[in-house]
Amino acid sequence: MSAHFDIAGPTLLSAADRSRLSHVCAADKEAVAQRAVGEVAVLSGFTVAQLTGATRRRSICEARDIACLAAFNAGASYSAIARVLGRDHSTIISAVKRERKRRAPK
Repeated sequence: MSAHFDIAGPTLLSAADRSRLSHVCAADKEAVAQRAVGEVAVLSGFTVAQLTGATRRRSICEARDIACLAAFNAGASYSAIARVLGRDHSTIISAVKRERKRRAPK
């Protein structure tokens, strides 16, 4: 299964970093989510533990939202993303909506 991250737009990531994330292959939805979280962690300068942790620090929350949107756009389900991040699927739905709103043309 080929997965494609749609991570264009204003983010914490540079254009070169977004390019690195543009194509990810994964066998299942949870693997896609794990890969997205790992890549966003590396590119944003945070650890996976910080992204999956309970912190509400704005910069980490924004990176977490980016990971949620990237994973969802790559084919991971809300539930798979929630399992990887240790959150409820409704939290992931909110994160995806929030990140889409940040990227919407003004």
